[in-house]
Amino acid sequence: MMELDRTMQSDTLRSTHSFALTRVLSYFNLTDRLTLGYLTFVGLLLLLSSNPIEKRGKLLAAHLGVAVMIFAFAYFRQRKTPVLHFLSYWYPLGLSGFFFEEIHSIVHLIHRGWFDAGLIQFDFATFGAHPTVWFEQHISYWLTETMNFFYFTYWPLIPALALLLWMRNQKQFHEFVFALCLSYIFCYLVFIFYPIEGPYHTLKHLQTVHETPGWIFTHLVEFVEKHGRIHGGAFPSAHVSGSFVATIAAYRYSHKLGHLVLILALGVCVSAVYGRYHYAVDIWGGIAVALIGCWIARRVFRAKTHDAQPAIPHSGENLC
Repeated sequence: MMELDRTMQSDTLRSTHSFALTRVLSYFNLTDRLTLGYLTFVGLLLLLSSNPIEKRGKLLAAHLGVAVMIFAFAYFRQRKTPVLHFLSYWYPLGLSGFFFEEIHSIVHLIHRGWFDAGLIQFDFATFGAHPTVWFEQHISYWLTETMNFFYFTYWPLIPALALLLWMRNQKQFHEFVFALCLSYIFCYLVFIFYPIEGPYHTLKHLQTVHETPGWIFTHLVEFVEKHGRIHGGAFPSAHVSGSFVATIAAYRYSHKLGHLVLILALGVCVSAVYGRYHYAVDIWGGIAVALIGCWIARRVFRAKTHDAQPAIPHSGENLC
């Protein structure tokens, strides 16, 4: 009898712990969990990597701080604290900038060298020339300004579309943010496992035009690049990936909006090569990542919606 009581107490304790864990996990949405998983993975790499890493201690502290912030946002989301409740859904958009910038320091967590040679050969075999070098013969004042206009649109495009979806269709907003974060994190992981410098560094000796003339948008892009350019993180293109996640989300909201965003996204693709930020293959990689990220997000959110729907009773069953 005493043995039976102990067994029942043990089962009750396990059930209580399981319920408590389930309740805690319910505080975190899909994007929270994805972000915490990435933070943990990179944190472990920072702890275990024997390669020399710039600012290792500061990066670990930053990752811990971001994790605490996510826990706090999840808590305040449940309590529906006005401003913090809003920020708890929007923080991933700002956090993507931090993750992208830190690639400069963590790109050699696993490999100490660069793997550009294969991508350079692929581009040359595909086009018969290096695309960034080939563009030199077409450089002009207005073409440069047009290309930089398209490249610049990437930065306001994401938050502008997110705001529209937040105001008009929050279900689409949440799926858009999750797909965006999933695509970005996939890019970050490839950056770490397959470090690529990009043509700005590797093909510099082939470039004969070292300054591209332009006006307003050229100066704006140069300003952003001066304060935010990183060494590494070229393949796949996170800018292209983000632009095409936005394109897919825009089409789901409105075909007219989708057409507009597609034009901007295609402009980002061409300008990323024209501006010597990316190889052509980086662009295809970015598009592929966006398609995969949106496909996974669609399936996850459909499954989530299906699970949330109450079961339809069979004929003759009591509805109560």
